[in-house]
Amino acid sequence: MMLNNFGFVFSGGGAKGAWQLGVWKAFEEKGYRAKAVSGTSVGALNACLYAQGDIKKATCAWNEIDSWRLLHPDLFNIIMKGLPTALAKAFWTCHNFPATTIMELLGISSKEDGFCLQDGLQELIEHHLNLNRRNLWLPIFVCAHSIEKSCPEYFAINSKDDWSPKEITDILLASAAIPVIYSSVNIRGKEYNDGGGGVLNFLFDYESDEYDNAPKAPLQRLPLDLIITLELDFKNNNDCIQKTKKGFHTAKIVPSKHLGDFIDGTIKFEQSFVNELIDLGYKDGLKWLNHNEVQLDLESFLSNSTILPKIIFD
Repeated sequence: MMLNNFGFVFSGGGAKGAWQLGVWKAFEEKGYRAKAVSGTSVGALNACLYAQGDIKKATCAWNEIDSWRLLHPDLFNIIMKGLPTALAKAFWTCHNFPATTIMELLGISSKEDGFCLQDGLQELIEHHLNLNRRNLWLPIFVCAHSIEKSCPEYFAINSKDDWSPKEITDILLASAAIPVIYSSVNIRGKEYNDGGGGVLNFLFDYESDEYDNAPKAPLQRLPLDLIITLELDFKNNNDCIQKTKKGFHTAKIVPSKHLGDFIDGTIKFEQSFVNELIDLGYKDGLKWLNHNEVQLDLESFLSNSTILPKIIFD
């Protein structure tokens, strides 16, 4: 079965990432475990939780998340920099103007400062993730945006690069450091922020090769039969299982309903909402699995077909 040799891609999406835990739970109950994982932003956090192999601990971590802990205002930056700085940065990012031009005209420092602190997320990571390499039992890739190179960068955090637990924490913080909202994070002398573009995508419908909210690329280099992306955007519900030229297959599992926009979804870290999404993800995951187990012989069908019938449900 292809599901005996697959990888999970956890896309970013803030509080909507709770849905991915439900899918994980469904796969766990059926006895399917990914051989490798990758993720961006909250998806990176979920990837690391998955790598620890403890769904109960992951659920416990999500039960401790709340909006105040993750959106803790940095009063100093708010007072000293103000909203004009944020708008200038967003305008520059989305219209490709040189940063120094906009900032110098406004008399603003070009340092990548934000208006919220990440201390709540850092505390959550340190409390619920044991980031010693021996406790991360499969390959994990985390995507963050390189400010210097203006492109996504993929960190293999339990590889021969020998990242320390402190550096892995910084990589996770960088992957979730939404521009304007959070400050960039320094990793080995270079500045990084949110690998998925964060609020820029929502406010300006901004898409660019600089970001990668669903980082499949690092998994494509591994000997996997199937790469499954756990999408959080209901708009991406028109995909099918495909066989690539390199011989592996790709698929998406998407929510069966819209999970909300930025205000009523991405930053809605409320326990009732989180639990609702975990339940929905569990049902969607089981539905996807049951359909494949009953109607498709993945091992033979995928090896003889380039494109299979759609597996997304209304």
